[in-house]
Amino acid sequence: MNLVDFQSEVFDIIHTFSGQANKIVVNTVFIDLVDDLETGLFLSQLVYWSDRTTREDGYFYKTDSEWHEEIRISKYGVRKARKKLGEMSVLKTYVKKANGVPTVHYKLDKNRFFEIIISFLRNRKKESSKSKDGNCENELSLTDITADTTTNIDDDVDKHPLIDEKFQKSYQYLLQNNIPLSETALQDLGEFCDVLGSEMVLEAVDRAIDQNAKRWKYISGILSNWQKSNVKTMADVMQLDEAYKNQKGGGEHAARRRRNRGHYQTGRSYEEEVASRERNMPSYIKRV
Repeated sequence: MNLVDFQSEVFDIIHTFSGQANKIVVNTVFIDLVDDLETGLFLSQLVYWSDRTTREDGYFYKTDSEWHEEIRISKYGVRKARKKLGEMSVLKTYVKKANGVPTVHYKLDKNRFFEIIISFLRNRKKESSKSKDGNCENELSLTDITADTTTNIDDDVDKHPLIDEKFQKSYQYLLQNNIPLSETALQDLGEFCDVLGSEMVLEAVDRAIDQNAKRWKYISGILSNWQKSNVKTMADVMQLDEAYKNQKGGGEHAARRRRNRGHYQTGRSYEEEVASRERNMPSYIKRV
């Protein structure tokens, strides 16, 4: 019997006797973030319920017994998690009667949680990149990395910083234009902000909107092209557009007003040409 078969058989036995194959699934990032298994489990479930509360103020209530039933942590574990997350300023609580019994009400501060998790992921990715590039004289152990990132998080909590202004500005602009980002895309956005700055990111977003291509893959393609072309300023972007226009015998296109921020630009840019080719490409060879 191989490992997969054995695991399946065990789960089948559990299901047969209990009527359900109870599993606790948690993203390990939550555990790494708080450096504690029980608090990580609690945080994962807190995120889950925060997304499902129907109250306008964002609160939901749950007893210690209900927490135990869901994630199998003790009352002490629940209280420890509340204290830890409260100190990190990601959790707000108050006690009020529910069903006639004094019960703790919970609310996840989503903005604060977002700031901390992104800061943590970016720090971890930078540490990982340094190790892979051989920039560290000594190989970092998992314990070293965890201790270092945990220290960074604690420093963030003490100072209550915002994520750097360039990232915050770019991210908010993407949200305003209803362009969702995955965890990987958020990390890529941070790197583009570091290298190119927020003005370039906003320009790429505008170009994507103009081409009816409101998706991160398209925007990151524009930014990657600028990065490969060693573009540093908006003047460099215009120069790159002009070079491409001249190469294509440009000048035939009428001037058009750019969206949102009131800039004017003439001709067809490299990104717009790529978008046009994508739209006209046969479906059986289109990129996915």
